[in-house]
Amino acid sequence: MTPVRYVGGREDLRGKTALARPAVTRGSKGLTPLHLMLLLHYHTTPEPWPQATAPAVREYTEHLLRLELIQRDPKEIRHDSYDTTQRGIAFVESLCTAPLPVARWVIPNQEERTV
Repeated sequence: MTPVRYVGGREDLRGKTALARPAVTRGSKGLTPLHLMLLLHYHTTPEPWPQATAPAVREYTEHLLRLELIQRDPKEIRHDSYDTTQRGIAFVESLCTAPLPVARWVIPNQEERTV
């Protein structure tokens, strides 16, 4: 997996940028914490994201649309209202059922990573 290079944003406690705008390359399928926050937001509410007009949020929303994880909500007249697709629902469910790291702080069924 290619590390994400962050551009701008606020610093978190580890010195990395939290919720920043990563340099996502064209065709990249990697998701960042902001992608996940947007996806979970649209999965749980029809309300627009609070900063829906921010350039990074628009870019990430378009990325989620291209990945077919969300779609424009057909029940809502507002342009900035989205709903999760069947693919998005399956992904959210997989996140909710993912096992937590165990004793050595590794993710089961994945390559061992040092934290």
